[in-house]
Amino acid sequence: MRFLYLVILLLPLNLSARNIDPINAVIGDESFNHTFDRLPNVYDSETLRIITHLKYVLQSLEKTDISNLTEQQKYNRAILLSHLAKYIEIGNFPVNEFSKKSNRPNFIDSSGNICAVGFLIAETIDRETAELINAQYQFEYIMNMDSQILDQWLYEYGLSKLEAAMIQPSYSYYNNSVENETSKKIGWNYGLLSIGLTSSQLFLTQKAYSKKDYSLKKRQWLSITAATLGSISVYTGVMGFSSSNKKYKETIVYPGMSNIPYVNYFRKSYPMKRVVSILNISTGMISLLYNSWQALDIKDSMQKSKLNVYSSLQYIPNELDPIPSLSLSYSF
Repeated sequence: MRFLYLVILLLPLNLSARNIDPINAVIGDESFNHTFDRLPNVYDSETLRIITHLKYVLQSLEKTDISNLTEQQKYNRAILLSHLAKYIEIGNFPVNEFSKKSNRPNFIDSSGNICAVGFLIAETIDRETAELINAQYQFEYIMNMDSQILDQWLYEYGLSKLEAAMIQPSYSYYNNSVENETSKKIGWNYGLLSIGLTSSQLFLTQKAYSKKDYSLKKRQWLSITAATLGSISVYTGVMGFSSSNKKYKETIVYPGMSNIPYVNYFRKSYPMKRVVSILNISTGMISLLYNSWQALDIKDSMQKSKLNVYSSLQYIPNELDPIPSLSLSYSF
């Protein structure tokens, strides 16, 4: 009964949480707030956040006063911004390989995906130069990079270090595979079904075992029914366990984003449903094995009760000593 009370108490609980780190070290989530008039939440894919950020920064850089630059720097800067627009359109972004708990940049990840600033360097100089910077500063912020190559490139292309830092996104760890959502919700249907199966098995097993005044036939059917419910409980537990940690695919089209569909992968985990599923499997297996054994044992008892052997002594006339004998009876 304690288990049943525990299930009932946990049924209404629902918990879903994940911390959201800012997408950029300089302007945070200003781009997302400007575009959607709200801060990002757990249901917004990181791809959407990166594209929103890069588009916002690109527009800001295009509006920046560059009258202090030379004509060559202005020309180079225009080329740079055209490459940034191309990078946004391609949409191959690195993932966080630094730490499960850190929101960090990644210049070039292990799959070869390059960050926005790295892409601009690769397009305007070459990939080898980007690889060289990556070897020294793979997980570092632009403002912390002490690189003469980077500084010289920024100067030639009319970009300040702060502007480059504004371009550079940070990547959350959950983007490395699948976004996770954890919930303590069990579900009313599954919870009530589990309670019903468990209580029915306990009731039928107790009746089949303790009611000695019941006929053997009735006790046998009680055991068979309890064993059947045990197998259903095992099946229910297996199905519930498999559905307690599932991967989902969600395609979203956001207004104002050129109607580009964003595919968001996330995984829903239900740890309490997993616990209840394990209990369903355990109690169902015990009930199935015990009641099957009970049914077979009662069947043997029924067969023995049909065939009875009696020993007796027979007295024969003119014989002094009785003769031992056996008699058989079989009831239909």
